[in-house]
Amino acid sequence: MLTRRHLLSASLAVPVAAVVHRAAIAADTAPVVPGAASVQGTGADTAPHCERAEKRVEILRRFRKMYVDRHFGLDLFAADTGYLKTTLADANRMSLRFFVEYNNVWWFAIIDGVEVPSIGYDAETDTGSIVLDIRYGNEHLLAMQHIGFQGDRISRLQTYASNSFFGKDTPLVRLDAYGNAIWLETGYDLKISAEAAEVFLRTPTGRFFSENEPTSSAIVRIKNNLADLRKRYGWQPI
Repeated sequence: MLTRRHLLSASLAVPVAAVVHRAAIAADTAPVVPGAASVQGTGADTAPHCERAEKRVEILRRFRKMYVDRHFGLDLFAADTGYLKTTLADANRMSLRFFVEYNNVWWFAIIDGVEVPSIGYDAETDTGSIVLDIRYGNEHLLAMQHIGFQGDRISRLQTYASNSFFGKDTPLVRLDAYGNAIWLETGYDLKISAEAAEVFLRTPTGRFFSENEPTSSAIVRIKNNLADLRKRYGWQPI
């Protein structure tokens, strides 16, 4: 039986701190939401703040496009020093390299798409936010991420989403729930997690997903992604 920890998406791996309601993100486009506090100061003091805000918003726009395109580029993230916290109270941190590779290999291969109704930047705290509407077939997972920056990269992510979503008995959601258990319980070691995913796909449950739609197409993509990951990092086959 999957535990509460298992039922957290690795890309959305934080228990509920706030539930994003559909009514709050009904816009058809994804506007940039101004920060809660405007940039203060005059003259020479204002210019650096405005320049920083412009750079932050550009980072958020790139992040939004990566979600929509369903592929993260490592160059946008402080991959080896940045992190995503898995729970509000958990000291363990998922490296952003793991976050990027996991999503590219597994999560983006499963979901049908992501809409981003809004991105926002708060100049007072120098932090950003992004609202996500994630489609698993006819199911929608609504989530929000709080974003920290380091230079021209994203360095910290905190995700807010409903963990009860992964109790749904639909094929794509069930496959992702299994994936959460596989990847999260290996201690965020990328090689071990990838090998665990490969082993899972050989089990009766993994073969069931590979032989039936709508998950069979996702499994083909995952297998190709795992092979590419292994090749890029120079890992030997198991």
